[in-house]
Amino acid sequence: MNRQLYWRRLSRQVRWRLPKPEADAVLADYEELLRQRPAERDNTLLEDLGTPAFAAKVLTEGKRYHLWLAAFGYLALCLLLPEVLLLRTSVSSLTAPILVLMALGMGVSLLLFHPRRESAKHPMPKGLLLALGGMAVLLVAVGVVVGGLIAGVWKSIPSEWYGKTAYFTLCLAGTVSTALGLFGLVKARIADRRWSALYLLGLTVLALCVLVLALLTTLDMPSGPDWWVPYVQRWTAVGVIGLVGTGVSLC
Repeated sequence: MNRQLYWRRLSRQVRWRLPKPEADAVLADYEELLRQRPAERDNTLLEDLGTPAFAAKVLTEGKRYHLWLAAFGYLALCLLLPEVLLLRTSVSSLTAPILVLMALGMGVSLLLFHPRRESAKHPMPKGLLLALGGMAVLLVAVGVVVGGLIAGVWKSIPSEWYGKTAYFTLCLAGTVSTALGLFGLVKARIADRRWSALYLLGLTVLALCVLVLALLTTLDMPSGPDWWVPYVQRWTAVGVIGLVGTGVSLC
């Protein structure tokens, strides 16, 4: 194994297992160690230093690492459980518990990856803005479904067409936001804490998908000229809270 490959694998392992300050210090030591090794000894890296996974494990404090795994598992659950229920169309009676789960997930994420005072401003992680832009497109897609619902599109086209299109759009938006959210969560740990913004925005889009689908699948559809106002107010509040959390995580 050459030193470049060893370094990449070690970096991923260490950053996954250790908090950023400790990971930076450990990797700085290993970088200096690898720099001082003669190139002809690259073939004995594993024998001298151990595998990247073993080296990172030796440096890991078990209790703190297990706490991180528990937090990661909970944050992942905040995405995966609503996503499964969304795909099974089983959200109409569970919106309140799901929203509580998501709110706690947002709080835990901000606590884990909260903005820190840093001596130097680092550039925005490569690809993050593009990923957030893609998530914004999903948010617009959910807005189109909501707009069609308010405008009563189903009155001018076969209702089953609107229902199938809305369901497909919400499931697609929810699934993609879940995948991107999980990706952002992993990147926030191993690369840059600001990737947690992608997790928070994914959580927000998924929450809106759940809320809109819950209304579409209810057996007691509201009526009246302004029936949609309280629903839009609720959805707007969820969106604003999610966007604020996303903005905070980018600071």
